[in-house]
Amino acid sequence: MIKPDLLVAKIQVKTAVLSEFAGHQWIFDARGALLWPKHKLMVVSDLHFEKGSFFAQQGSLLPQYDSLCNLDALAILIDDYQPQTVIALGDSFHDCNAWHRLPQQAAQDLTTLVQQVPQWIWVLGNHDPELPNELPGEQAARFVIDDIVFVHEPESIDEMQAQVYGHFHPKMRKRVARQQMTGRCFMHDTKQLVMPSFGAYTGGLSIEDDAFSSLFKHKTARKHLLYQGKIFAF
Repeated sequence: MIKPDLLVAKIQVKTAVLSEFAGHQWIFDARGALLWPKHKLMVVSDLHFEKGSFFAQQGSLLPQYDSLCNLDALAILIDDYQPQTVIALGDSFHDCNAWHRLPQQAAQDLTTLVQQVPQWIWVLGNHDPELPNELPGEQAARFVIDDIVFVHEPESIDEMQAQVYGHFHPKMRKRVARQQMTGRCFMHDTKQLVMPSFGAYTGGLSIEDDAFSSLFKHKTARKHLLYQGKIFAF
């Protein structure tokens, strides 16, 4: 995991923040990754590989560079933090045929990247309930460590547990010193944490939406806004 002096430098320039969740210290990275130093673990969510090519099949004019952007961003994060475990928290592929649409070089680069990490967990999502057997890494509906559940969508859990999930693609808007900032975000309370989407074309759902009001009490939930390469805690 990242050296302490490098982490301090990241915090000073607002490209990462430290925050407590479920009794543990976590690193929230401005690129949309969550790090658990205790276990040298990194979490990303909602990569949506090959979303561009999916929409191209429907006649969309979106440029089909999203998978390459995702791969480049993942590779840099892994090089920065050297995690022992990576959890991709569901909807890693936009649909069940996305792996087969990946350009050959991109598929090879992804395979190489996964094999560089000692443990890689693909949590299954609603977009990718099945993944091809040739994809390296472990596949699971959920992953649990230290009573923290990593799952794509929130679920009912034991009161002694906490959970980290994705699916909702949260975003927020905040005015600070006359500046209006809008971007993806993390949001968490003491028991649950929702991840921002990582994929290049994934968009977002406002945390003011009813989907979040049933999950969080907004006045007590912490938010970490990602804006222009920096992260801001509220």
